[in-house]
Amino acid sequence: MKYICGMGMVLFGLAMCVSALVHMVRMEKDGKAARKLEKGCQTPLGHIRPGEEINDEKTCGIFVCQDDEGNGLYQFCQSPVNFANCEYDLVNTKGKFPDCCWQCVKGIKCPVT
Repeated sequence: MKYICGMGMVLFGLAMCVSALVHMVRMEKDGKAARKLEKGCQTPLGHIRPGEEINDEKTCGIFVCQDDEGNGLYQFCQSPVNFANCEYDLVNTKGKFPDCCWQCVKGIKCPVT
């Protein structure tokens, strides 16, 4: 019983130290949004209102604006789902979330310099 409790505490401690695949982010408030002329979130790809979402161009993920204060929720996947049986552990960064989490892709060889 002590062993099980000890393992539970270790797992709880590890869970508190990791960054989740879904986490809250605070976006910059500059331009019109900072002066309260526009409500919502300012992203690198433009301004979005609460409830709207925008695809992240660098990952298989989305940013969802939560409120008028620039708070948002970022959701993404790091690798394809296991049951897709993909040959490579890569995600489609050009696809639309969450479909890109289910697609198998191949990488390209980088030129040697």
